[in-house]
Amino acid sequence: MVNPKIYSAENADGEHIGPYECQVATFTNQAEQLLSDLTDDKITPEHYQSQISEYHSAYKIRFSHKEADLQALIKLTKLHEDQLATFMFKVEQLLNDLNNDKITPEQYQSKTSIYNTLIEAVMAELNELSSACEIRFSHKEADLQAVTKLTKLYEDQLATFAFKIEQLLNDLNNDRLTPEQYQSKTEIYNTLIEASKAELRELDSKQAAYSVA
Repeated sequence: MVNPKIYSAENADGEHIGPYECQVATFTNQAEQLLSDLTDDKITPEHYQSQISEYHSAYKIRFSHKEADLQALIKLTKLHEDQLATFMFKVEQLLNDLNNDKITPEQYQSKTSIYNTLIEAVMAELNELSSACEIRFSHKEADLQAVTKLTKLYEDQLATFAFKIEQLLNDLNNDRLTPEQYQSKTEIYNTLIEASKAELRELDSKQAAYSVA
């Protein structure tokens, strides 16, 4: 169980920092170490999710401009951007494995499920930063960049799933699959395609909202 110590201290430059800034510094340091371990496959995504949730709960991080200074908010934004980049990298690795027949579509769906959950959580955190802070432009910009990166990821997913279905169709045409086998094997890809399309529609709505804001 995490047992954070909340205190005032001095930073590396000898400047006084208050309790909130101490929380943010400690939280981001521990979260970055977890993220590094996830990137290096030292921990599972499930373990990462469990630990990061515990840190969030223990430190009770609240993105309020009344208690957080600019430096603390910049650190949190950078952390969420790093998290998003890592989760997307992991999904792209799995997509590559699927494309090269190293994993089945069922394994892909199962393994990416946890990363999709983590991505949604990070997007929610970035959105909260954007809506709760006075320095709205910088956080809005970070959120919009995240939307753009995610859009490309889901487009890559759609291209891969469509390619795999074309491969199956070719196998059916050349009598390497029965119609029943084709139907069974394409069902999971159709499910994945619908999920990616739903994510893209949601991201399109978010981009549209930014353009009129």
